[in-house]
Amino acid sequence: MHETGTFGVRRPADKEELLQRLVDRESGAFPTMRDALVFAAALGWNLKSRIPFQESAGTIEYATLINRFGTEDLINVLAYAEAHDPNILGDQYLRDRILIFEEFANGGLIHLSDGPDVSGWELCANLV
Repeated sequence: MHETGTFGVRRPADKEELLQRLVDRESGAFPTMRDALVFAAALGWNLKSRIPFQESAGTIEYATLINRFGTEDLINVLAYAEAHDPNILGDQYLRDRILIFEEFANGGLIHLSDGPDVSGWELCANLV
């Protein structure tokens, strides 16, 4: 079993304002940063947009990120789909899986940031 609480999942610094809009109490589409990142990663994967980033605005503890049913599975599926290698699912590659997740989340956030300057809720609703 891997240590889930010993490191975090980074948030791209240049998307922090967008993330704040997505979790705004009044007009945000998501209750937490965790939820916004999970959505962004799925969107990034769907758009085949995996974009590396250097600067982090902070982290979300991995144990917090996966505390909802299905999130760890999503991270694993994204990594396997990207690597096409079942070994990526081994405990020793957890950090690699997280990096893939972070980069897909950044790709999804880039797509969202290209949208109109509207509330987080409207921004996500425009995708549907």
